Amino acid sequence: MKQAERVTNFIEQFCTLTHSHRGMPFILADFQKEIIDTIFAEDEQGRRKVRTALIGLSRKNGKSLLSSAIAVYMLIADDRDAMPLVVCAASDRQQARLVHDECKRIIQDSPELSSVCSIQKNEIRSHRNNGVLRVVSADAGSAQGMAPSAVIYDEAHVFKNDELYQALTLGSGARSEPLFINISTAGFDLTSPLGRQYTYGLKVQSGEIKDDSFAMIWHGPPLNSDFDPDDPEVLKACNPAWPWLNHDEFHAAHKSTPQAAWIRFRWNGWTKTENHWLPQGAFDACKSKRRLQEGEAVVLGFDGSWSGDSTA
Repeated sequence: MKQAERVTNFIEQFCTLTHSHRGMPFILADFQKEIIDTIFAEDEQGRRKVRTALIGLSRKNGKSLLSSAIAVYMLIADDRDAMPLVVCAASDRQQARLVHDECKRIIQDSPELSSVCSIQKNEIRSHRNNGVLRVVSADAGSAQGMAPSAVIYDEAHVFKNDELYQALTLGSGARSEPLFINISTAGFDLTSPLGRQYTYGLKVQSGEIKDDSFAMIWHGPPLNSDFDPDDPEVLKACNPAWPWLNHDEFHAAHKSTPQAAWIRFRWNGWTKTENHWLPQGAFDACKSKRRLQEGEAVVLGFDGSWSGDSTA
């Protein structure tokens, strides 16, 4: 059996949904199966081809649940490592706890999984293979010396530097088939760690760079594309989980969400700034070929601040 099949069967047999649907079987949607098929693709020798995967999804499209279910599989059922160390990495302790709690919830809700695991404050242990699932955060400085077999890198857009990323990837060199999964919504800075990886993924997809060990699945508008952020059809296309989303809540949130945040978190589209008070393109639309005439009055406005921010 191909490993992608093993992962799919494991999730649908042992993992359940959360929140309002807690306890219901986790039946994978087609886009989730596509993600699993891509991440766990095998070469002619049956080895995992992908070493690094970048998955881009808007909020409320099941990122945390899917990544947690994969993490639990890698802890308990991964047949590529005799004694796995699965690391769930987040930017801060609070986010790291969210990842850990979801993995814990999946195990506790399954009699079969809970019978082979013990749950501790900051880690989960599998008695089947002496495997360990551990959470680390960028602000804890506890990643040095780890040799993870699998890493789930949660919400990569929040990370300001790649120190934790480098520590974890360099530590996995002793593993036979290490797997590093980045799962995130879009950012606003293409020079950030996530931006550089996203740009690299575009080059791999276009064929400019040949790298079978890297895979990217990104559900969102193409970079620098011209689209209407209020178009409901494009909105559906950028949210593969649209059939199960609460559409009333979704549209209500739109009214109170700044456009930059709306594009990043609900469309999974890259923006040029983290936040802006005018719609994108508003200043460009004001361009004019008009030139000042001699003697014409000019008004200059200046906004100064003691706090370090700058406005022109």
